[in-house]
Amino acid sequence: MRRGVALLLIGADEFRRMVAEAVDALPERFRREVGRTVEFVVDDEVSAEVMGGIWIEVTEVERARLRAETDWPEEAVARATRRAEPRDFYPEGTAEVYAVYLGDNLQVRARAPLAVVPPSTITIFMGPCLRANPDEDALRFQVRNLVEHELGHHFGLTEEEVARAHRRKRGGERKNPGY
Repeated sequence: MRRGVALLLIGADEFRRMVAEAVDALPERFRREVGRTVEFVVDDEVSAEVMGGIWIEVTEVERARLRAETDWPEEAVARATRRAEPRDFYPEGTAEVYAVYLGDNLQVRARAPLAVVPPSTITIFMGPCLRANPDEDALRFQVRNLVEHELGHHFGLTEEEVARAHRRKRGGERKNPGY
């Protein structure tokens, strides 16, 4: 039996309420973007289609960065950014995807008319969150961190910058792997 499944019997409505509470707890300057340029969605589990999109998007962003910051020939950029696969980051069975940000961050949006760019989406996956947390307090903590983490990407922060911000905010503590 996977950790958390027997302990937490929380329905989708209650989980959505937790996400809404985490969004409501954001500072006003961040909350303003929710519903305007980014939407929150709750889904049961991450799909293979979403996972494929995540890794393709990461690869394209990295290629664009290398093209802008180096004078490497195109074949060197392609070799350095071969398409990443989830197994490159998580050996099978060792990690789950709790949430994902898909879309254009605010820096990209600033260069395009709003009418052209649909809202970005932050999806929080209920199943992995329930399995990872032994109790409701831990789950609320993780949901709040996921909302903040993924919204950080919407504001243009990298994984490293989001992790640094979490460490500063929490005084270095990291209670669970969900952010």
